[in-house]
Amino acid sequence: MRILAAGLLLLASASLASAQPKPQAPALPALTLPVNDFAAVIDEASARDLDAKIRDLKTATGDVVIVTTVPSVAPFATVEEYAVKLFEKAGIGDKKLDNGLLILVAVKEHGVRIEVGYGLEGRWAASDTVSLGAVAA
Repeated sequence: MRILAAGLLLLASASLASAQPKPQAPALPALTLPVNDFAAVIDEASARDLDAKIRDLKTATGDVVIVTTVPSVAPFATVEEYAVKLFEKAGIGDKKLDNGLLILVAVKEHGVRIEVGYGLEGRWAASDTVSLGAVAA
């Protein structure tokens, strides 16, 4: 009887373990505006000016540019990985034209990443990562 009870207990715990939800991918912020300052590093006047210029560019060319600042890319391993995932999740640009561009600033990592849709690669440099120290110098 004890063996039967132990077997049922083992079976029940195995069933419960397999029923546990899988860990979800880390949440990425929703990009709802041309300028998304989640790290609070862009002053209001600069954000408004940048927003207006990005909207003018979209009107003139149809290209979609999104500027995003984040305090950190954690738990992602690199700024590049975070930027790619954010670019894909946000679906920046027209799907047919693939004309989206993401400029990501990661404050803690001192990194900037530019993700460019294939439709813009002729006009914009390919994706690049630079140090904020190099930009400020």
